[in-house]
Amino acid sequence: MIKYVIKPKRNLRNNTVKYYAQIAPINATDLSEVASQIEAQSTVSSADVKGVLDQLQIVVQEQLRAGRSVRLGDLGSFRPTLNAYTYDSADEVNAAGIKRVRVRFTPSGE
Repeated sequence: MIKYVIKPKRNLRNNTVKYYAQIAPINATDLSEVASQIEAQSTVSSADVKGVLDQLQIVVQEQLRAGRSVRLGDLGSFRPTLNAYTYDSADEVNAAGIKRVRVRFTPSGE
C-alpha cells in the first residue's frame, strides 16, 4: 500500500487553506535490490539479472533519444515529450524553440 501524508496548501486569492494527499517520502529501491528480488524468485543468478537490467536501461535510453516510445509489456510504456515555444508561422519553428525534453511513463492497465 502506498503511504501518504496530508499537506496544507493556501490559496492566495481568498486566503483559504485546502488539504491534499502527497506520497510520503521513503527510500527508493535501487537496481541491485530489484536484481536480488528477481534472483530470489527465479533460477537466474543476481549477476545475470543485473546484466540484463543494465542493458535494458541502455536500450530504453537509446530508443527514447531516437524519439521512439518503449512499451514494456504489463509494466507500461515510456515516451519522450517536449515543451516548446509557440510561433505565428511554421517557418519560425526550430529546435532552439524547444524548452524542455522529458520522459513520461504510462503504466499499463494491468
